[in-house]
Amino acid sequence: ISSKCYRDSRLFSMLYSYLIKKCSKSLRTNIDCYLALNNFAASVLINAGFPKNKIKVRGNSLPDVDKTERADGQHYLFIGRISQEKGLENAIKAFVELPKCDFVIAGTGPLCEELQEKYKDYRNIKFVGFTDGETKQKLFMHAKAVIIPSIWYETSSMVTIEAFRCGIPVISNAWGAIDGIATNNVNALLAGTESDTEQERIENIINAVKTFENDEAFRIRLADNARKTFLEEMETEKSIANLINIYKELIK
Repeated sequence: ISSKCYRDSRLFSMLYSYLIKKCSKSLRTNIDCYLALNNFAASVLINAGFPKNKIKVRGNSLPDVDKTERADGQHYLFIGRISQEKGLENAIKAFVELPKCDFVIAGTGPLCEELQEKYKDYRNIKFVGFTDGETKQKLFMHAKAVIIPSIWYETSSMVTIEAFRCGIPVISNAWGAIDGIATNNVNALLAGTESDTEQERIENIINAVKTFENDEAFRIRLADNARKTFLEEMETEKSIANLINIYKELIK
């Protein structure tokens, strides 16, 4: 409630919390199945007292519309809401220390103007505003990696799925939902813990970028694995088939 988690309002958060508590017994006993977006979300439900045997994992998905060959990597990419919980400034500070690496920031949000002004003199850090459609797709296709520096839990990172669809690896934290979607040294570079200091988070990003810069073959291998992960686990038809199987089990 104090953090105004629902609609950025203490009043709405209090009402929502009350409804959850009031209905908690019914939620636990009268529902046959709970769908969690990933293993991390499933563990949160289990820790909250929901029966483990009723929880099934079915992640988010996207249709495979990528018919273009992945371009040579030109930049590192952040795409999303520019707000405190996304941890963007940690990534920017990392690229201040990496002046030969271009960092493209796509999105808008409450911290956008402040960060643009603060880092306007760094030529390798570029704010391009909100993007969608073909422009957004090109940003992904030309990326060496997508940076996801969130300092709060991601529920299920759609940006990771979009990156994998384009065959682009991610650089992110080794905790929360992303750790259940991406796999370190397979399709991503993941590092750190929840308790890391700001400086440690910055250094994790620096080290990951240097790893890719120093070993192009390794980065390409992770990129190929990212595309494979999407096709095997995140493509819409596969996700629908997974959901149908869950329904079939429930109606046996």
